[in-house]
Amino acid sequence: MDTHDLTQLRVANDGSGLRNALKAHYQVKSIAHVGNFVFRADREDAAPLRITTEPVDLAMRTIRIIDIQETD
Repeated sequence: MDTHDLTQLRVANDGSGLRNALKAHYQVKSIAHVGNFVFRADREDAAPLRITTEPVDLAMRTIRIIDIQETD
């Protein structure tokens, strides 16, 4: 799985920014917040993804993807 294209990508922290970025590269059907800046993305015919992010600004309007891993 090549995640290099998405790591360090900045997206809006509004629920749709991360979803739109992931849908462009993966068959994502849903995204859930599972922890402090950690999300789980369920995919159509593949293992779910665990996405770790960090805030870019103090107001947390923008987040940066720092890691994407397949989970089981």
